[in-house]
Amino acid sequence: MNRFEWELMRRSPLAACVLEICDHIFDDDLLNSIWAEHRGRCYEDVLEFGDFLRLMRDALVRNDGSAHKLFLELERRGAEPVNESNFYRKLSRTPVGLSRALLSQCTRRLSALMPGPAVTLPACFDAFEVLVGDGKKIKKVAKRLAPTRGFTGQLLGAKALVAVDVRSGLAVAMSDSLDGMANDVPLVPLLMPQLHELFARPILSVWDRQFDDVRTLRRLSEREGDAFVVRMKRTQISFVAESSIETADAQGRRVLDEVGVLGQGKQALRVRRVTLFRGGEGEGEGEEDVVLLSNLLDRAAYAAADLLVLYRHRWGIEICHPYCLHCHSLYDPAVCRSSRGLGRFSSAA
Repeated sequence: MNRFEWELMRRSPLAACVLEICDHIFDDDLLNSIWAEHRGRCYEDVLEFGDFLRLMRDALVRNDGSAHKLFLELERRGAEPVNESNFYRKLSRTPVGLSRALLSQCTRRLSALMPGPAVTLPACFDAFEVLVGDGKKIKKVAKRLAPTRGFTGQLLGAKALVAVDVRSGLAVAMSDSLDGMANDVPLVPLLMPQLHELFARPILSVWDRQFDDVRTLRRLSEREGDAFVVRMKRTQISFVAESSIETADAQGRRVLDEVGVLGQGKQALRVRRVTLFRGGEGEGEGEEDVVLLSNLLDRAAYAAADLLVLYRHRWGIEICHPYCLHCHSLYDPAVCRSSRGLGRFSSAA
């Protein structure tokens, strides 16, 4: 065999495995239940929801993300289930809520196949479902729509606030906005109820700096038992320390562990503030200090070093890519060339 044939044979078992897993996840009974609950005013006629998804999968796998090429191929064989224009009209009317449900419920089915946790966390967090939240948006969208042609610069698609399970690395839920310039914080109230529905156990969520306002912190912990770890950005927010101790992290850097009151008046919230000083001599010189806020006030149960280790796992969500509703796969502007996919996406890890 030549090099190409050898590589093809080497990869074939993995390719077959991916397709078999796809068929397992998109089980007809599961898809029918998701469709029945979240279809809104949409209806099935000739093209059922499961076949609709499989057409988009085949467009991605066999035709570089082009549904048009797929339909030309089906037309030559006389096997097209519906007219191509009907397919696109159905796509344009698909409710965003249906995409949210498809993400969360299919992820749950996929997680049952996982051999074990991809990430091991400190034992003190065993009682929690540990999730990372962050905003994702489609960037470098192809300028297929007439009003966008002839302009320089990048075109943004929609925005989603995505929650990823730290242990498995799988996206579990999202809230979304069709405005790609929308801020992430207003999407928190739409995301948290979904997470409460998915997880009966307490949730420990990890967030970056823009989520450090007191109102958002209260939303993250409004269900009894839920906790948060949020990086602090707003230095203008008052913090009155009630107690403090100094420790060191695994690299010997100074860590200040404080418990006190964040904010004033009715907005005041009792929290723990953990500061890792990274501006000293040696490794890390000149780096910005890391300041974390948490409602895990028990220093004996939740060591400051463990909170810092947990926050480092937040980076995992940065490799979580937008999931295009046109392709029903990871969005790649080099692959998804359809303007019909703009602003309609969910997320996957």
